[in-house]
Amino acid sequence: MSTEERTINEPLIERLAGHLKVSGYSLSATVKRIAAARGFLLYLAKERVDVANATGAHEPAFLAFKLNLYRKRHGHAPCDLSSWRWGYTSGVHIVMRLAQGKWPPATVPANPQETFRQDLCNAYAQWLSDVRGLAATTIPNRKAEAQRFLESLGERGGDELLLPQITVADLDLYLTQRAPQLRRTTRQRLALCLRGLRHCEASFHS
Repeated sequence: MSTEERTINEPLIERLAGHLKVSGYSLSATVKRIAAARGFLLYLAKERVDVANATGAHEPAFLAFKLNLYRKRHGHAPCDLSSWRWGYTSGVHIVMRLAQGKWPPATVPANPQETFRQDLCNAYAQWLSDVRGLAATTIPNRKAEAQRFLESLGERGGDELLLPQITVADLDLYLTQRAPQLRRTTRQRLALCLRGLRHCEASFHS
């Protein structure tokens, strides 16, 4: 690790380390999340973007940059792309929430369908907190997966009248298309996330 990587945004990294310790993260999980956070902060610095001004678009750009490096180094993409991505996004999300207060940043819906999806995903996040009692660090990733699923449904995923037509077969198809090479534990985590969305969707209409 270069001197630049060790010193960039060190106060923020120290805050992250303290947050992870208080939150009960294991040593290995802490090391991985700090490494991911450092990498993202370094990427922002190289792009001449202040941490306070970073937007949601910088995260996928960072992941694309890292994925390109992985392919050059190994000659292929990660076998479990979802788990590989999670190895970065978890640390990025936590450090950016410390820096900005909220991450990923909220986007302004461009049409009624996007408004509906955003409202439903917000309700889902609240349901995960109030009903399921999930940790605050877990909810954003579940919410993001729900957003991707709704978008994959096309018109049905943005229409309150059509959404109740979603079936278990739709979930299975999404899982197959989303990540056919996922490990069983990762697929189970995604399935649990999406089935939770169906429960939330039912109460959203009640």
